[in-house]
Amino acid sequence: MNGPVFRRLAFAFALLTAAAVGFAGAFLFPQPAPVIAPLPISIPKPTPDVLTRMKAATVFLEIEHAGGVLTAGSGWFGGEPNWIVTNAHVVGRLDPKQPPVKITAFVYPGVLGKQLAFRNDSLRVLAVDRDMDLAIVEVVNPPAPLPAPLPLRASATLTELEPLVVLGFPGGRRLAEKNRRTDPPAVSVIAATVSGLRRDAFDNLYAVQVHGGIHHGGSGGPVCDRDGHCVGVAQRVDLDHASRLTGIGYAVPTEFVTRLMADSGQRQR
Repeated sequence: MNGPVFRRLAFAFALLTAAAVGFAGAFLFPQPAPVIAPLPISIPKPTPDVLTRMKAATVFLEIEHAGGVLTAGSGWFGGEPNWIVTNAHVVGRLDPKQPPVKITAFVYPGVLGKQLAFRNDSLRVLAVDRDMDLAIVEVVNPPAPLPAPLPLRASATLTELEPLVVLGFPGGRRLAEKNRRTDPPAVSVIAATVSGLRRDAFDNLYAVQVHGGIHHGGSGGPVCDRDGHCVGVAQRVDLDHASRLTGIGYAVPTEFVTRLMADSGQRQR
């Protein structure tokens, strides 16, 4: 057999051998199927009516401190029709020796033709829980009906990964200024989820840990479930050892809000 013919036969034999080995390998050692990313999970959203009620109940707060220092935060109507729930630190009440100079509450903020502003003479700090960073501010003799209070749901009934909605005003007036507005900003609505129920050394519920949704300026705002029940009060964001944001937020459980409301109601009787 001459050289060229031999090389052609050898090449053909090699091809047949490779095909046979590959065919057998497909049965003996099957390749894994390609990984297909799962479709995104559809998180239930509040109905338009529920979302409208939640947004209407959320209040923008501006506080003037000694020396002309201005801060801002969030709050929401809860309990009685004219009660605003927020953080004690938002309204400058963590230190009783340094009360704020002026508090202004904006109802329907950023809504043209509907916005209402209540200042010192129309507001009264009704109750403060400094340990849990809560405060209730009463709107005194409002000239018109105020938005309906948000119903409460016990934070202890929450489950991990349950979808939530955080409402408030992260960034304060900067949100409006960046969008060519000079009045207070309209409310922000941010999706979040429950990532844990944190307990203290005595196994008492102390904080609702939230993934996403809570930002600086949103303190005091309502954290709600998809049915429009407030399940916590946005309070703080977690920082690492280098003071960088971690994406972990905490809300004060509504159990403490209910207790403060009960105390406030007894004081008014």
